[in-house]
Amino acid sequence: GEVVFPAQSPARGAHNLELDELTPLTRVGWPHDGGEARLLCRLDTGAQRTQLYDRFYRRFLDLLDSTTSPETRKTGGVGGVRELTVRVLRRVHFVLGDTTIVLDSADVLTRPIARDRSADYLDCNLGHDVLDAFAGYIINFRAMEFALR
Repeated sequence: GEVVFPAQSPARGAHNLELDELTPLTRVGWPHDGGEARLLCRLDTGAQRTQLYDRFYRRFLDLLDSTTSPETRKTGGVGGVRELTVRVLRRVHFVLGDTTIVLDSADVLTRPIARDRSADYLDCNLGHDVLDAFAGYIINFRAMEFALR
């Protein structure tokens, strides 16, 4: 794609961007059962698809086990290719500020992938299936804001 630097930043003031060293994180809402859970997610511009991590699975174990079935996925990254057991969540909705994100499906990992349990604090990894569903996105480090447009 392309990087565009607007003359002025949009005045939204969401302050929904955080940094873990050099990794951008954002919080999204996941509407379910009449409420909305807040999820901490990595913005991963190198990932094709959004994944929900085992922390999310543990938080919503009963719901996920009763509404999904286990499947096996091959996944690859810096550490190589491996097979993982996942639960496939269909028609996933996330809310980022005033924007609703709808995915056909997202894999929910059922086991930790972090080597160190203290690094297991994220609920999900937002990939290109989210980013490409919109005309563009803004990562504003000065205002600490992430916005989809």
